Amino acid sequence: TEVTIGQFKKFAAAMSYQTEAEKAEIAAKSAPGQPPPKPIPTYLKPGYVVADDSPAAAITWDDAVAYCKWLSDQEKTTYRLPTEAEWEYACRAGTTTRYSFGDDAALLPQYGWQGQSGRQSHAVGTKLPNGFGLFDMHGNVREWCGDFYDENGYGAAPRIDPTGPAAPSAKGGRVMRGGHIFEFWCHSAYHSGDTATNRRNFNGFRIVRELAAPSTTA
Repeated sequence: TEVTIGQFKKFAAAMSYQTEAEKAEIAAKSAPGQPPPKPIPTYLKPGYVVADDSPAAAITWDDAVAYCKWLSDQEKTTYRLPTEAEWEYACRAGTTTRYSFGDDAALLPQYGWQGQSGRQSHAVGTKLPNGFGLFDMHGNVREWCGDFYDENGYGAAPRIDPTGPAAPSAKGGRVMRGGHIFEFWCHSAYHSGDTATNRRNFNGFRIVRELAAPSTTA
């Protein structure tokens, strides 16, 4: 599933970590002679009701990378954000259709939170999973990937395990996958980007755990 608030809270408590949104909230409150600031969404107060099993949102790319580093240190293995290609492979679950369940958008509410329900996050794992057993690939929050964003998509990248451009494009930012509010954001191939420091209250993430490749010898 997407990384939840409960999981992220353990990291924040262990490392006394403040997200970039929380730092911005503190800075806004401490500005002298200024009118009361508008509420800044944070993962604990994103602007809608959440619980520990809600996906962590209002998370920046750097926040997500910091979580991966902490978990890697804790478990002595490598956790990281997926590449865009890995994300799409996981979302498709072996299919070539618009969604992992076929081409019929009428079935989307069975697999993902979107439409009016997508204007806030929902507990992870409460819709049907895809063929790989992964939940919320078609909805809930948008998810950060490790790649720099390229508006042309994969472009001239290698066909096998592309890792994105070596540097950001003119529009900059990092890749985001998945959709939450709009149906057309939710299909398997939808490609978007966001500035790495953006902390929108519908930006979350899921992670990859690297495993040793199985031996090819008998």
